[in-house]
Amino acid sequence: MKKTLVILSFLLSVSLCSCMLASCGEKASEASSNAVSSAAQNDTGDQQLSAVYDKIVEESSLPEMYTMTDGYIESYFGLTSDVMEDKVFASAEDALLADTVAIVKVPEGVDTGVVEAAFKTVKEQKMIELESYNPDQYQRVKKASIKTIGQYVCYIVSDDNDAILNIIESSIA
Repeated sequence: MKKTLVILSFLLSVSLCSCMLASCGEKASEASSNAVSSAAQNDTGDQQLSAVYDKIVEESSLPEMYTMTDGYIESYFGLTSDVMEDKVFASAEDALLADTVAIVKVPEGVDTGVVEAAFKTVKEQKMIELESYNPDQYQRVKKASIKTIGQYVCYIVSDDNDAILNIIESSIA
């Protein structure tokens, strides 16, 4: 009985947190339409990350996603604007899904290891969180990709990890 109460309390907490988080971002489709530079390119000819994310949404099977606010990125990932020249952080609207796409372009002179370490920490925390109550999502997070490509660092939790990384690599190359 006590174990059931603990589990129900935990699930209620998770659902309340998901409601709060859902209001902290905007849907991927809204974020895409609000991104002024989504089709633009920067000085070096690289696509803006919002355009890369638009392509990921079009070509992969992500669930409905919301974009994370700067405040949420700082509190959850521990990353501040001084280590992010450009960024995209999106997560599944459904709190029971672990799908996440995070891509950061690290400014010249800043160690990409800072962002990579933050992503590894989040992955480890998420695995601990999911291991006992959502084994399917735990396995997905366990298989998550963290990859550094030049000045870009990516954290992908999806059934399409490889396809999404291929889109990123071809878009930023």
